[in-house]
Amino acid sequence: MSKDSTKTTKLKRDAQPEAVRVAKDAAGRLAAYLAGQGLKLSRAQALEALSCAAGAKDWNTFRAELGRPRMSEADIAKAEQRRILHFYPGGEQACSEMIMGLADKQYPYENADMWRNRARGCVDAVVAVFFQTQEREESPFDPSAFHQSFSLTGKGGFLERLNTCEEHFPDSPNTDMARNFLRTLPGMPEREGKAWPDIPERTQDQWGYLSMQVSKPLGDLIDHNLMPET
Repeated sequence: MSKDSTKTTKLKRDAQPEAVRVAKDAAGRLAAYLAGQGLKLSRAQALEALSCAAGAKDWNTFRAELGRPRMSEADIAKAEQRRILHFYPGGEQACSEMIMGLADKQYPYENADMWRNRARGCVDAVVAVFFQTQEREESPFDPSAFHQSFSLTGKGGFLERLNTCEEHFPDSPNTDMARNFLRTLPGMPEREGKAWPDIPERTQDQWGYLSMQVSKPLGDLIDHNLMPET
């Protein structure tokens, strides 16, 4: 074999996914072992035998599976968070229930139905605008972005998302729900055109108290991957 052909073979091998190279090496060791037992297998037969042992239909199927990119632990955790938070179109109610379940475990309510109902209204409003604006997001249903939605102001916060809903989905039930809840906050001013005026301190305090009951356990779930019991 010429040096050029040897170099070409090495380049082709190096270009293969690591898992495929490992499988081919394993097939070679399998063939060598069986040869020592008096059973000779061709390279192709060894690959087929290895694939069968792994539960695949044939080598091509097994190779395709090995060649797929593997999810990182961070990606797996984020996918699990999305599942737990019911991040799918139409999952608003299930998501709100999940969030209130997290809040109830960390901040149990004792004879405080009024505040729990207020907190539930806040959660429903945030979930409503978050789910509605996903139609315009490049990376939909991101748990960290959802956490940010519980901030009243700022980038990715509730008011910014409500502005998006008002502009693009003015007749949506989600927009209407969020709009109506906002009007219940004490001292909340009317919007001036497309911009919100300075938000009074008492309004921010009310929002902060309600969202705090949710954002802390939600942050634990997202930032530290503390999965609730199922």
